Amino acid sequence: MIKETLISAALLTAVAAEAKDFSLQAPVKAATVYFDSAEVMREAKVYLPTTGTHSIRIENFSADGKQVDIEVEGAVLINRVNEKASKREELASDTEKALLAVQADLAVCKSNISFHEKLAEAVIKKLPENPDLAEQMNKLSVINEKIRDLRQLHLELEEKVKVLTNKLNDEKAQLPQSKDSLLLQVFAEEVGEARIKIRNRENASWSPSSQIELDSKKSAITIRSYADIIQESGEIWENAEVTLAVAPPSYKQAPAFVEKNLSFARDNMSFMALRAKGAAVESAAMMEDVVVEEEEEQEEVTENVMMAKAAAPRLQVNATGLDFTLQLPGTYTLKSGNSASLRYREEQIPTTELSSSIYEWTDEKKLDAILTAKWQMPENFAFLPGNCQIKRDGLTVANKYFPDLWAAGSKREISFGIDPAFSIEALIPSATSSKAGLIGKSRIVENKKIITVRANADVNRQLKLYGRIPTATVSEITVDAHFSVEPSEKNPENHRNFLLWNIPKLKIAEEWKLEFSYDIKYPADKRVNF
Repeated sequence: MIKETLISAALLTAVAAEAKDFSLQAPVKAATVYFDSAEVMREAKVYLPTTGTHSIRIENFSADGKQVDIEVEGAVLINRVNEKASKREELASDTEKALLAVQADLAVCKSNISFHEKLAEAVIKKLPENPDLAEQMNKLSVINEKIRDLRQLHLELEEKVKVLTNKLNDEKAQLPQSKDSLLLQVFAEEVGEARIKIRNRENASWSPSSQIELDSKKSAITIRSYADIIQESGEIWENAEVTLAVAPPSYKQAPAFVEKNLSFARDNMSFMALRAKGAAVESAAMMEDVVVEEEEEQEEVTENVMMAKAAAPRLQVNATGLDFTLQLPGTYTLKSGNSASLRYREEQIPTTELSSSIYEWTDEKKLDAILTAKWQMPENFAFLPGNCQIKRDGLTVANKYFPDLWAAGSKREISFGIDPAFSIEALIPSATSSKAGLIGKSRIVENKKIITVRANADVNRQLKLYGRIPTATVSEITVDAHFSVEPSEKNPENHRNFLLWNIPKLKIAEEWKLEFSYDIKYPADKRVNF
C-alpha cells in the first residue's frame, strides 16, 4: 500500500508541468422525474491530450448544498471544489410569501375534501342501520353541499397558485444569474477522451393525466396517457431522455419492537415505572428515525397532518405487475418554469360490455339512461389515470380525477354519462295514497309509478331497468310489490330487494312500458319513516 502511494505521488509530480485546464458545459442528458423532484444525469466529454493531472471546470453548475454523484470514465477523479463566482442573496418576495400562503390553503382544502368524502361514505354505510332515514339523508345532503363548496374553493386556489407561480418565475428571470461552477481535478493515465457524468436532484415534478374515449358504434375504448411535467431547475433540459418514476412517494422504516406491559390498578407504582421504561425505549427509537405509533387515533391525526402538508400528488401503486419506472420514447426539451404535457401511450381496447341502465329510484319524474362500459385492461398495460377527460363519440362528457392505479389485467367499469339514445318518462298517477286496513288496526301506503321508455336511435346495446323495493327492518312492516312485467332477475348482483328488467331491443320511436308499485302495510298506531 505504501509503495502504491509513493508511485502515485511520483507520477503526479512528474506530470505536473503538463497539466491542462478545461472549461466545459454539462447539459442534462437524462432525467428521472418523481412526483416531487427529479434525478438528473449531466454529461460532459473532453479530450485529454497528455497524461497527468488536469483541472476541468463545469460551468454554470453548483454542487453547493446538493447531493452530487460524479463518475469519470477515462481518468481518475482526485478532488472537487465548488466555486462561487458571485454571491446572490435570496430574499423572499411578497409574491413568494403569497404563493406559500395559497399553497398552504390548498393543502388544507385537499385534506378537508378527503375528510368530508370519508364522512359521507360513513353516513351511507350506516343508512340501513338507522331507522331515521330522513335525518340521515339530510345530514348526507349537508355533507355533499360542503364537498361541492370545497371543490370549488380547490379550483380557485389552484388557479391562484398558477398565477402566482408565473408571476414569481417572471420576477426570478429578471434577477442576475449566478455563475457558480464545479472544479474537478482528474488524473489521466493515458491520452484520450474522458467522459464525466454528474447525477444530482433538481426541482421538478410530474402528475398523470389521461383521456378515455368511447366509440359507441364500435364498442371500443381508447385510452391516451399523458405525463404533465413541471421542471424548475433554472436551466433548459435540451434533448433529454425522460423517465417517469411511479414508486411509492413516501419513505417509511419498520417500527421498534416495544413491549406493552399490563398491571393491576393497585400496583400503580410498578405500572408507572414500566410505562416510563417503555416511553424511554420509544423515544430512543424515534431518535433513530423510527416512528412508533400506539394509538389508532394518533395514527389518524398524523395521517391527516401529512396529507395537509403534501405538496405532490399521491398515487396508490399496486405492488404487483407494475414497473417502477416508465421510459418515455425519444428525447424532450423542457424549459425551466414551464409545464409540458407529454403523451406516452395510446391503447385501443374492445369493451366486453356496453350497456345503458335506468335506475327507478333516482328521481320521481325525470329518469335517464346511463351509458356504461366494462372492459379488462391489457396484461401489459398498467394505467395511471390522474386527471381524466372522459369522451363519448368525440364529445367531452365529464372530467374526473382517478387517484388509483388501474393494474394490468384488472376489470374496469365507468359511466359515459346520459345515453341520448333513450328517453324515459316516469308518471305517478296520483299522490302516494294511504288507507286503513281491516277494523282500523293496520295502515296501507300505496306507491305506484308508470315508466315509459322510448328509443330515439337504432342502437345495438343492452338496456336495463333497475327497480328498488323498500326493505322492512321489523316484522310488523310488510311490503307487497306488483308489476305489469315480471322482472328478469331478483336481487341482481346480490343487491337485496332490487329488481332487474332486461328491456328488449327497441326500434326507433318504439316504446316499452312498466307499471311498478308496492304496498307498505304497518300498524295504524305507529309511524314509518319513508
